[in-house]
Amino acid sequence: MKPTILSFLCVLILLVGFQVTSFLIDKSEAVKKFEAAKMEFNKAKAEKSAAESDLNYLANPLNLEKEFRSRFNLVRPGEKLTIIIPENTSSTSSSTSNP
Repeated sequence: MKPTILSFLCVLILLVGFQVTSFLIDKSEAVKKFEAAKMEFNKAKAEKSAAESDLNYLANPLNLEKEFRSRFNLVRPGEKLTIIIPENTSSTSSSTSNP
């Protein structure tokens, strides 16, 4: 009788141990998923904040006009557009121009 109870308790302890290990592994995976979701949420929150900031900036008609003019090279009638191109400072062009 005692060996039967002892073997039953050993099997029961092993089953409980496996169950606890399974729960710990599941918890670890859940924590990793939670942290990933939290990082994604914070990234989306930052993008939302940036978009709201841009929207508030562009809500001002003067800022909107400024952006249109700079992005699309728009000018008012009678205005002239000047584009400044920097000099090429690469070493290959200076060595070919100075023999």
